[in-house]
Amino acid sequence: MTARVAVSLGLAFVLLIVPGVAQDLSQVKLTTTPVADRVFVVEGAGCNIGVLVSDDGALLIDTAYGELEDQIHAALDSIGAAPVRYVIDTHWHFDHVGCNACFGDDGAVLVAPAGTRDRMAAEQDFPLLGVRSKKFPAAALPTLEVDDEHVIEFGGEEVRLVRIGHAHSGSDLVVLLRRANVIHAGDLYWSEGYPYIGTPHGGSLDGLIAAADRVLEMADDSTAIIPGHGAVSDRQGLLRYRDMLAKVRDRIAEQIASGRSVEEIVASGPTAEWDDQRRVGMSPEVFVRLVHRDLTVARTDRPVDARADR
Repeated sequence: MTARVAVSLGLAFVLLIVPGVAQDLSQVKLTTTPVADRVFVVEGAGCNIGVLVSDDGALLIDTAYGELEDQIHAALDSIGAAPVRYVIDTHWHFDHVGCNACFGDDGAVLVAPAGTRDRMAAEQDFPLLGVRSKKFPAAALPTLEVDDEHVIEFGGEEVRLVRIGHAHSGSDLVVLLRRANVIHAGDLYWSEGYPYIGTPHGGSLDGLIAAADRVLEMADDSTAIIPGHGAVSDRQGLLRYRDMLAKVRDRIAEQIASGRSVEEIVASGPTAEWDDQRRVGMSPEVFVRLVHRDLTVARTDRPVDARADR
């Protein structure tokens, strides 16, 4: 990989997950939008925060950046979402767990997919991107990890947690609010952008496609699907996303097999038909390079299985 490409990839990822780089977070205006009865999404910077409100408090899905603590609390107060009893992390990336300690310090139960605590308790390198994330304080670390599936009964809602292995990261959670018919898919689904593929930490494009299939099995035509980034979507939107991933994979794999270089593959524009609709997050060039990297690394230690991380 050339220095130019490494810088391009690194900058793209920094703008996605490192607070304060892409914008002054103190000036961020968060919006709170209803998704279903007692279910809301808080958005505006970092990830989409899912909120389930009950008479006993609130359950959050992801927490975005720690620097947004005041804005997040104000958004939650506006919908009566206090105190926060549970925080569910869909995965360990900084823009999804950055405010964990804001609620862990106040006694919230922090729930995450297996392996999250170890990732968060140490610095993590992103070798392709030239980025290192810092370790988190003890108050931010999950107190309950889900190895397969788990159900939380909260405020009259059945909250079903399904662990997905080797997809966006090495270990992700899908959260189904069964009675409300809402799914929070975390970064397994980007409704308006191209996804980051965490190849260095056990993620894979094949795993992302398998994860989309798994979520499609959980949804019906009335299900609201909250993506990690982008507007709230539905089953048809997720199906289009899944098909896009598969087509891009196949196009790039075919060119790799024919001996074309990554520069030639980028120049061929394998994502061109979707670029106008996918402007959130990384550029098409960065995504193509990440897919190329994923398809050309050894897979012996990364079995693709959307049902577990074994």
